[in-house]
Amino acid sequence: MGRIFYATNRNPDNAGNPASFGIDFNGVAPGSLTFGIADVSAPAGHDTRGMPFEGSKAQSVKLSDAAAGDFSAAAKQQIVSGPSHLVVWLHGFQNLFWETMAGADYVSRWLAEGQFANPNTLIAFIWPSAGELSQ
Repeated sequence: MGRIFYATNRNPDNAGNPASFGIDFNGVAPGSLTFGIADVSAPAGHDTRGMPFEGSKAQSVKLSDAAAGDFSAAAKQQIVSGPSHLVVWLHGFQNLFWETMAGADYVSRWLAEGQFANPNTLIAFIWPSAGELSQ
């Protein structure tokens, strides 16, 4: 199971204890930026090219430790005491929250494995991405 730290300005499904986030902007008011931890389950092993398998469904992502405005003290401690390589992940266009978390976990594991392994801590920023271009 991979651990991804996240920050998002998307709308939570439950403001007090989010299980996921939608595709819309959560606003500019103080506290509208949410920080937390996502634990991602992916099948063990690698494909025929040696690439790690990726989580393939929304249920593969479990959120915890959500906090408005900043990471919790416990999350900060995990980030600081984790591997020395810090990776910041920004997703592309039109991604669901869980897809972004699964992709971030994939990249983190890909960087951590192989001949030139770089164990890392990954922080993902998930922005509103509704699949429409603004004009």
